[in-house]
Amino acid sequence: VSSDGGGGGVERAGKRARLLESSSSPTFHVTKSRLQDARQECCPYLDMVDRKSLNFDFAKFCSVTLSPQNVYCCLTCGKFFTGKSTSSPAYTHSVSTSHYVFMALDKKLLGRVFVLPDNYEVVDRSLDDIRAALNPTYTPQAVASLDAKTAWARALDGADYLPGLVGLNNLAMAAGGASATQQRKANQKAPGSTDYLNVIAQLLVRAQPLRDYFLLQREADAVHASAPSAQAADTQNRVLLVQRFSELCRKAWHPTAFKGHVSPHEFLQAVQHASNRAFNADEQGDPQAFLAWLLDAMHLGLTAGKRKKASVITRCFQGELDVRDASAGESAEDASKAAEAAAAATTTTKFLMLGLDLPDTPLHLDAKSGATIIPQVPLSTLLQKYNGSTVHESLRSGSKTYRITKLPRYLVLNIKRFLKNNFFFEKNRTLVTFPLEIDLRDILPLSHLSADEPTRYRLVANVCHDGEPSGGTYKAHILRPSDEKWYEVHDLRVSEVMHQMVGLSESYVQLWERL
Repeated sequence: VSSDGGGGGVERAGKRARLLESSSSPTFHVTKSRLQDARQECCPYLDMVDRKSLNFDFAKFCSVTLSPQNVYCCLTCGKFFTGKSTSSPAYTHSVSTSHYVFMALDKKLLGRVFVLPDNYEVVDRSLDDIRAALNPTYTPQAVASLDAKTAWARALDGADYLPGLVGLNNLAMAAGGASATQQRKANQKAPGSTDYLNVIAQLLVRAQPLRDYFLLQREADAVHASAPSAQAADTQNRVLLVQRFSELCRKAWHPTAFKGHVSPHEFLQAVQHASNRAFNADEQGDPQAFLAWLLDAMHLGLTAGKRKKASVITRCFQGELDVRDASAGESAEDASKAAEAAAAATTTTKFLMLGLDLPDTPLHLDAKSGATIIPQVPLSTLLQKYNGSTVHESLRSGSKTYRITKLPRYLVLNIKRFLKNNFFFEKNRTLVTFPLEIDLRDILPLSHLSADEPTRYRLVANVCHDGEPSGGTYKAHILRPSDEKWYEVHDLRVSEVMHQMVGLSESYVQLWERL
């Protein structure tokens, strides 16, 4: 019997030998079924479990064969192996390293623990925390109390973290197996490659109905009820995307995690497959483009590709606009005909996000200091685009006016900072000033809405960009409802900030919650 470098391996082997000897001794007359029950309840190898080495954030593939089928995790070293048979990598690993305890990662046996090479199941409540780390679950009562909890949690490694506001690993910067020089070159080529994905994940879980929906795993019922028996490849990819986002959300809110951060590795893999690698870790993506695609993809994944069917995405973020051709009715002879032509040229469209256009950046310097002046513009000025009378000129769509006819529960605003064409890539550094709470009735003419319809919103998430347009980093400012404090989240770093600092950032995407 091999030893683990000390007396531990020999002692565990002795326990195993004594247990087998007692089972074959004629003095005890122990039946096979009773011996199995004794092994299940009193496994002598549970002291081999090392929770600090466990990490369930990565793809569940065998480390030897790369097979995703019938995978088990060694609870001693944290490596993944497939199978339990005598010729399987898991069996070979248990014999060669004296690591005997394995947890099933396959859906059919998820969370069940087995001892190899003896091949019997262990039933022990002391392993429930590992099952919870593998597949966190929540009750409706626990979900309802999330926003009332102000206490920090402590991970197994001693790190303090806020459930629901954990750091997300930047996968491009955490690439394993590369030297320091290779990582430095990779970061110079694609700085902050997955920070665009991290900030959007942080933003989306601020929508309480969306968060509760995935924490309670209601997406499983929606997918099972709406999906056909034989799914197309793109539908399967969208369904997998929904499942991976649900897992990411449940791990981020887990109050007894083994570590104070989450690696969105499986979520990124699902994004790459569903988007045909339009969004990946090789280059930094655009958070606004990623958010628009993600909302649409998850909506189609929840509705089996039926775009007009309602989902939790549309219930949270969908509003309606009246779009009118501003040139319609200009050549009419009287006002009545002009009004008829304008009505005929008006169409109602649904939206999940509103785009706001920044004014052009002035090219003058400060007379005293000689520094470039950074202009400022109020958010209320940018929202006048949707007052129904301001004409918006576009080479693609012509002259249009926009009027909001239905407000969503969560209003997503995209401040268009970047201008990219075949010749250059520019960033508009204009600061957008805004209060943390607004009433749209004070900004837009909303007399067509009922008097009792709420129009007050508060800011709950703000994504900003720092640095040059062809690089830089994306950060998220998040409001924690339980203590009404603001936190800045940049990949793994989570720190408290003053609310005044939120308004001084170069905002790019904002999430407003209706009060």
